[in-house]
Amino acid sequence: MRMIKKWWRALPRGRRNVSIVMMVLFALVLIAAIFGWIRSLTAEAQVATSASSSEERPAEESGESKNPDKKVKVKQDGYEFDVDENGMAVMPVTTDPREAAAGAAAVAFTADFSKLDRQEYVDAAIARMTHPSEKYVGPEGEIHTLVEARPFEEIQRHYLPPDHVLKLQADSWSLRDNPENYSWWTLLNGTTYENFALLPDHFWLAHPQTVVGEEEIAKIDPSLVPSFPAGTDMEPDTAGASLTHWWVLSDVDNSKMGTAAATTMHPAYFAIWCDAPKDGGLCGVAYTLEAQFPEIWPRQ
Repeated sequence: MRMIKKWWRALPRGRRNVSIVMMVLFALVLIAAIFGWIRSLTAEAQVATSASSSEERPAEESGESKNPDKKVKVKQDGYEFDVDENGMAVMPVTTDPREAAAGAAAVAFTADFSKLDRQEYVDAAIARMTHPSEKYVGPEGEIHTLVEARPFEEIQRHYLPPDHVLKLQADSWSLRDNPENYSWWTLLNGTTYENFALLPDHFWLAHPQTVVGEEEIAKIDPSLVPSFPAGTDMEPDTAGASLTHWWVLSDVDNSKMGTAAATTMHPAYFAIWCDAPKDGGLCGVAYTLEAQFPEIWPRQ
């Protein structure tokens, strides 16, 4: 130790200063290296722990499915809907007209714009709404599913299949490009669907929040109940079958993306036909209209 001190004192002051600086730098580098080594060991331990916990958790809890085509469930207020591999809601097979209306709204506002083009989406949505099951009979030939009222012409009433009527309506609504005149089914208006398809990784996922029947809506505002021209056949011919009207308000995930919309809430209206109990009692969409909604409901 004495020899080191003697050597150190014998050094010129300039060399001693340089030596001090070099020793400080060496110490800093050494500390940084040790700190980096400790961090790398910690990170490796965290990765190992994360990987272990991911393997222990089921796919549903991690939010990822091992099978990308597996159907997932969307549950809201007691209703549960399947979402298929194309990102579309599956119409429930049910004897409850309220649930059928909620399911139809889920179909109308659930889509993955990267999976299906507009026409594929429209065709699939209408097919699901109007044919929820092979066992479903439906209203064809029972009620007027289309009423045409043109100026200076007699009213024309048609017993058309519901899917045919909805396709005609979809074609008509697709021509609307004025937001002040849009229909409630937003994805059919103008080039709305095509515009959403241009956005990366964009989807809509509907959660029906409120389902209101005809009696309930009449208490809110009687003028909202649809009326039909005299002589219109809206009474089921089959005993036990029913035709009811429903208004649905859904909260739609991601629906404000790429828009100037003030809310994610979307209203919908459906007339629901339920087969007679002897035929199974299943419910599906008979038709929809350019409906009005309660003023307290938010609109796009």
